[in-house]
Amino acid sequence: MPPICCLQADLLPPEAPQVLYSHQLHEDRDIQGIQWNELGISRRSYRARRMLHYVPHTNLVKPKLQSGLATASPNYENEFFEFVRQTTKVLPSFVHFQLRHMLCAPTKHDVYTLDDSSINLYNPVSQKTATVLDLSSEGLDQASELNENGHICPCCIAVEGDLLMVGGYKGEFLVKNMATMTVLDNKNSSLTDADNCITNSISVYDSHGHGKRVLAANNDCFVKSLDLQTLQAVNEYKVEWAVNHSSGSPDGKVVCLVGDSTEVLIADANSREIVHTLRGHLDYSFSSSFHPLSPHYLATANQDGTARVWDLRSTKTSVEVLSGRLAAMRAAKYSPNGDYLFCAEEADYVHIYDMTTSPSSASSSSASSLSSLSSSSSSSSSSVIGSADHLQSKQQRQGQLIDIFGEIAGFDVTPDGQSLFIGVSDRLYGCLLEFELKSSTEDVYWL
Repeated sequence: MPPICCLQADLLPPEAPQVLYSHQLHEDRDIQGIQWNELGISRRSYRARRMLHYVPHTNLVKPKLQSGLATASPNYENEFFEFVRQTTKVLPSFVHFQLRHMLCAPTKHDVYTLDDSSINLYNPVSQKTATVLDLSSEGLDQASELNENGHICPCCIAVEGDLLMVGGYKGEFLVKNMATMTVLDNKNSSLTDADNCITNSISVYDSHGHGKRVLAANNDCFVKSLDLQTLQAVNEYKVEWAVNHSSGSPDGKVVCLVGDSTEVLIADANSREIVHTLRGHLDYSFSSSFHPLSPHYLATANQDGTARVWDLRSTKTSVEVLSGRLAAMRAAKYSPNGDYLFCAEEADYVHIYDMTTSPSSASSSSASSLSSLSSSSSSSSSSVIGSADHLQSKQQRQGQLIDIFGEIAGFDVTPDGQSLFIGVSDRLYGCLLEFELKSSTEDVYWL
């Protein structure tokens, strides 16, 4: 495992408040509380140094290849979400350098993060923190669930209703009911006994007619589908490579599988048959997200440094390629109403894209030629956005860029779409950042 990059040791933090509000910012103090005028280097100069020396992790392509892949050049001169506050009372962390799903915000008053071997719950309003799951001791009855240090190494977390779910380094699937504060005794407390069986991600979707399903993606090449109420396995999907992330479409019809492959697989949720194979990425993918209102749209995040938007009605190529700036794209998630797409790099940058307009027709053509680099079957362009094409087909994609320093442990958007939380994991400047939607835009959706 490569070492995690952090800020240079010469950037020693001066005294800063534990909670920093927007009105306390000024020219020489940024949203992380870094007071550049006291450090002997400007923010711009340090950013240039960081861009030059940071080496992202890739498996199949050369680092920083992403700069030549983008089919869209967003205008980042926007502020959809404004900074509210930052706190160092919460120090988010992560275990696996490629897995960054370690923050959940089911409400603006409840933010779950990992801190060492504990899952903590933070209330940004009261500014109180409580440990809700001690992974060194609580609920661990079987020796097979413990690592050599006597605790679970958490690799992902998810929250649905009263249930806090944790996936571990040895295939663990631990569930705690937050209403009763009890760890549930479920038969799937360990999803597999295979070697190299990390539980890479946990997600929940509505199967429509069968209730909500939990998808647990694992390094053993399986994704297990569990009934949320009973936590019993009801289905499973098998592929030929480690599955890093899985997600279900909002209409309950298909499941997306991404992992240690350049391909993105779409399986029928019931029959498990692979109905689409999407080609275009050049490295391994670690996140996927369906548009909540238009389930034929899908976003994926990849180590090639890009996020891609796909249309399952026309799968020869992605409809848009959105490039990172520094490192691998580790996470992608649509806002609850689909207005925004959030993409987090492994460090320093979170991108927010306004998705109420269609990507340009030029992007479609470029995406096709790029896809042909990795698959001869993806050499032709396709018509992309359907009935929304005529609205703003030649307009530039609008975006917002959140520029910070440090590894990103995870991010989440609250179910009402109003609050964004970002967990920064760094030895000197680790913190929790909170943003709030400034104003609602007119609801224009891809149909």
